[in-house]
Amino acid sequence: MNPEDNEGMNLDDFDLNIETTKSTSGQTKEETVVSTGKEIIPPTNREEEKLFIQDILKLLLKNWDRINAALTNLKNSKIFDITGDPSENRNIIANIQRDFEQDIYDQIEKLEYKHKEISSHPKSLSFYTLNYTKLQKEVLKGILNDKGKMDQILSWEMQLGFTNFVSKFGKMISELLNLMNMKTTQGHIKALNSAQQQMFEDAKQVSVMCIQDIDIIRRNVEEWKENSNSF
Repeated sequence: MNPEDNEGMNLDDFDLNIETTKSTSGQTKEETVVSTGKEIIPPTNREEEKLFIQDILKLLLKNWDRINAALTNLKNSKIFDITGDPSENRNIIANIQRDFEQDIYDQIEKLEYKHKEISSHPKSLSFYTLNYTKLQKEVLKGILNDKGKMDQILSWEMQLGFTNFVSKFGKMISELLNLMNMKTTQGHIKALNSAQQQMFEDAKQVSVMCIQDIDIIRRNVEEWKENSNSF
């Protein structure tokens, strides 16, 4: 995934309508509470870190399920069948679903596999450190036992994986929302019957919910990365 994808998500384009209140961590609820009501707080030690990683993986999978359901609703709304040039709209939802399947679901599976691998049956240290910086290798040399080294490797690998993933996921949801917003502003939704309009609006609301969660994850992963050197 390209680091430039970090520029792809701009929540200012959407009315997220999140109440801002302070959490126990000093952050705002906007920054820590996801749509399920669970508070996601960056870890302060290795034990918390392990739970944090598991929570993020579950939340990413939850939002994959949601965006997949949103795409199904969008397809069933017939918005691309009823409006616009059929030659341009043909299979557009199928193409978007394929892109999400390849770029999102497959990547979640890879993150889950890497987490399980390093936690349960890790490869050799040299396998993971091959592309590490000189500083990272020096940090590992200063850790006296193999378990501690693997805990550090797990931290780095999941931080990198989450950072790249949420950037890509957020960008794709943003593009999907822009597409739906375009259909709304162009008045195409008026061509739908009431049931189809509801499916379209449901797809849009779920997509906004997903991008909220992804942005919360992104910010908390960034804070985790900044603070993990003190673990």
